[in-house]
Amino acid sequence: ALGLAGCSAAENLTEGSNPGDVIVSLDGSSSLKTTETASADEIKKFTIPFGDDMVVNATLQPTPEISKSTKAAVMSALDAGVKYRVVVYNSSGVVVKDMVCTYAPGTAVPITGLDVGATYTFVVYSVNSTSSVPTVTGTTLSVAKLSSVSGDLMYFKTQATVSGSSATKISVTMQHMFSQITSYFNAGSFGGIINAVSAPTISPNRASADVKLADSSVVYNGSATTASVVLSSGLGTSSAVSSPTLLINPATSTGSFSIPSITVNNSTSSVNLSNVKINPRYKYDLKMNFNIPCTQAVGTGMIDGDGFAKPLTVMAPAADYGFVFDIYYLDNSFNMKINGTQLAVKELQFEIPSNFLDPLKQNVRFADGSYWQDGTVPSIWTLNGSASAGKPILRVVISKTGAISLYGSKASYNAAGYGLLPLTLRSDQGQSFNTVTWNISGSNTVYISQQQINVTKITGAGYGSKIITCPN
Repeated sequence: ALGLAGCSAAENLTEGSNPGDVIVSLDGSSSLKTTETASADEIKKFTIPFGDDMVVNATLQPTPEISKSTKAAVMSALDAGVKYRVVVYNSSGVVVKDMVCTYAPGTAVPITGLDVGATYTFVVYSVNSTSSVPTVTGTTLSVAKLSSVSGDLMYFKTQATVSGSSATKISVTMQHMFSQITSYFNAGSFGGIINAVSAPTISPNRASADVKLADSSVVYNGSATTASVVLSSGLGTSSAVSSPTLLINPATSTGSFSIPSITVNNSTSSVNLSNVKINPRYKYDLKMNFNIPCTQAVGTGMIDGDGFAKPLTVMAPAADYGFVFDIYYLDNSFNMKINGTQLAVKELQFEIPSNFLDPLKQNVRFADGSYWQDGTVPSIWTLNGSASAGKPILRVVISKTGAISLYGSKASYNAAGYGLLPLTLRSDQGQSFNTVTWNISGSNTVYISQQQINVTKITGAGYGSKIITCPN
């Protein structure tokens, strides 16, 4: 059986090489010369509502570094130390060389011991990792494949005849086999900052894929699910960016990008892009401009109640962008009255009552169907927010037109799973929001109350939102 060979890369190998040698170099600079501007049908533009009266402008397009004709990876982006594999097959499809190499700029890999005049198939691949590279299953090229690949697979295959008069040179430009999307969040024309982005995802995505070495055909494994978007920098500034999100999936025109909760200039909403066209072997930039005005809290009132029957009052002066109520601790329900109209038909109940005869049932859930005390989300009264960190466990947003949005976290402010996610009211429990009136040019009165059921407590802050000129 063939053993795995080591791989020694060196500089200027072509100058000292011998006839019969094959010199393999990873050099992707030629792909820059074939870069083309993305055509109109490759650029997708979206206009997405933010709240009830603002929009997000988004554009998805292939990155300039991807050649439209070859879809080739630019090798300058390959980091030193990345592992790659070189597998050589003879004309019968039998493996004669199997080498694991480490990339270093300006170096090449020598392959010796091949027959002069013979034609071989050279396969080079990597998953862009400095620690590992997959092994090939299958004894001949016709059945050889990479199984259950879940990383950023790059692949190259060519045939070459070994020269007897000089070294045979092979310049390798690997292709990305899967899709990647880098997401950019920009505060837009108003300026300001991206405050928080909670649990963004892109779909569809598969767990892994099998790739045949003979023809690079792909079989996708598992059912379609979502891929998490991980922000790498920029929160708290005017622009944030994600690490590239890897998507292992066949071509689709029905992809989606979802942000359950994003706060820009202290305004919070969910954002959803649908019918997103995503093709394998492409890298994309998703650029989002959040044209949300900066606001200033006016009439801030801290709430710290303990089993009170008398409503607490927050007087909010004229606020032309609505009202926000942040809750940092709750046990275990509340309601509000805005300018004489109750926020919801019933008390907003977040606990599952221990007494099944209790008339007030849990009537608020997360939009994904989960709920407090469901076995994965803890009880509401075990969670803590932080006013100083600006991280509530619940947030009520009333827009300037009276539209109501409700957000909640599944974890405390200092836990790994913290993030505000959209909540829904349970119509099967007879719960729904009322239509309220918010005065943008006059004062507003907000009452906050709780039904006293066992231990009852609420801590939070309510404030009006007034549009101001962004400071930057």
